[in-house]
Amino acid sequence: MATFLFTWNPNNWHWENLDQQIKIRNRVGVVREAWSCGVSKRIHQGDRAFLLCQGRGPRGIVGSGVVATEQVDDKHWGKGKAKRGKASYVEIDWDALINPNKNVIFERSRLNQPAFSEMFWDAQSSGTQIPDAVAKRLEAAWARFRGVAIAPTVQHVKSAIIVSPGFSPTPKSGAGFGTAASNRAVEKAGIRAATKHFKAKRWQVTSVESSNCGYDLRCTLRNVSKHVEVKGIKGKGEQFFITANELATARIDPAYELCLVLQAGATRPQLKHYSAKELLRSFQLEPLTYSARLRTR
Repeated sequence: MATFLFTWNPNNWHWENLDQQIKIRNRVGVVREAWSCGVSKRIHQGDRAFLLCQGRGPRGIVGSGVVATEQVDDKHWGKGKAKRGKASYVEIDWDALINPNKNVIFERSRLNQPAFSEMFWDAQSSGTQIPDAVAKRLEAAWARFRGVAIAPTVQHVKSAIIVSPGFSPTPKSGAGFGTAASNRAVEKAGIRAATKHFKAKRWQVTSVESSNCGYDLRCTLRNVSKHVEVKGIKGKGEQFFITANELATARIDPAYELCLVLQAGATRPQLKHYSAKELLRSFQLEPLTYSARLRTR
């Protein structure tokens, strides 16, 4: 597997549905988007991809993913450039996406460090291969930036989705089966209950809900850390939705812990804790939905 740098200049192409794509990625773990390969002919299915935002605004790494298809030729994406002929594209399953105008990104200045000096980062088109040694360092730095042990790739996500016979998607009670408003209220109640629980036991609690790192709370006590994914559940049934990204994180993060808050919002909710191994061993897991959209390029 090789690693390639893809570029995006908002001054040249406005990503109109970026926020929508980010929401899909946050909900199901990955989101697919076609992207130009520049002049490179070496990119293949399964290769790793990093997305560098350029231009006059915030500059830096804003996404990572895995190439999902082989290259195909189609109309050029740029206005006025279509008359010049076709461009080469691949579809990429992005496992991380950041809107540079709304959230903190992995700034371009970080790539000036000696660890990344073997790579030329200012190419104006996509398709530059990142040397393996640099790619390995970038993966580690990107994972630290996102707050995960290892950046979960699409390969991790696919292996994390387990189809188990006998699972019924119609629960008697649980999380995520009501209206959007009621589900969000249950989620918030679960977070509040879990935060209160850990603080009462003298853990220092930091919310990382907005970082999309695969868990909700980072808890530390002396030299011990826990990465806690909280699931607020309205009733007493231990049944809930878990995204591909959250499940992938459970597989690779040794500090991962699942906290189920039963009867979230009640005066005395019940908290149940599971390690990553207990989650994977004790619960039947089945994909219930896929993201699909019309190809436009």
